[in-house]
Amino acid sequence: MKSGAVARRIVFAVAVSAAVVGAVAIFRLTEQVPGATSHLSARAQSIMTDPAGNLVLGGTKTSVAANLVLALPEGLRGLAVQALEFASIRKWAHTVQFFALGGVVCAALAAWWGRPRSLAARSAIALAVCASCSLFDQTHKLFVPGREFDAGDLLFDAAGYLTAWLLVFGVAALAGRFCSMSAARRAGSGPIGAHAA
Repeated sequence: MKSGAVARRIVFAVAVSAAVVGAVAIFRLTEQVPGATSHLSARAQSIMTDPAGNLVLGGTKTSVAANLVLALPEGLRGLAVQALEFASIRKWAHTVQFFALGGVVCAALAAWWGRPRSLAARSAIALAVCASCSLFDQTHKLFVPGREFDAGDLLFDAAGYLTAWLLVFGVAALAGRFCSMSAARRAGSGPIGAHAA
């Protein structure tokens, strides 16, 4: 087996394992009763904001998250502030969770070596798997006392897995094009009489 094929199988196995761990983590978070999930959201909010709800950027109260925001270029820092003004950390947590899950699901399907061979078909399957996980997560809430289906969360989930999908399959498409060009270049650089006979 060629080293490239071995690498694909390793990437696939690691990505599938990470996807299972991610799906279980999301499932466990959804199992939380409203009080527990509100407490977790409030704690995350307190790390990033002051008592008035303003994003903390250094000053008297520092945190890893706030320092990460501070380290961003000014334009991105402004986007972070606007994002938190647009929706709560709890909503954006859905985006982060599904970006991570989407990234490993997409990586697994990008590395897949069997049928379907088409990258476009595998990318469609990745999207379907991510959307199904998102829908399952919201449906699961119907069976948790005090929780309810929130269609708005589906949009935040989609923002996460669509971003991961674009990144992973964009890189996979570029890598495939580069490999095809390299193979064509190698095939065209053989000896002049190589194709004769």
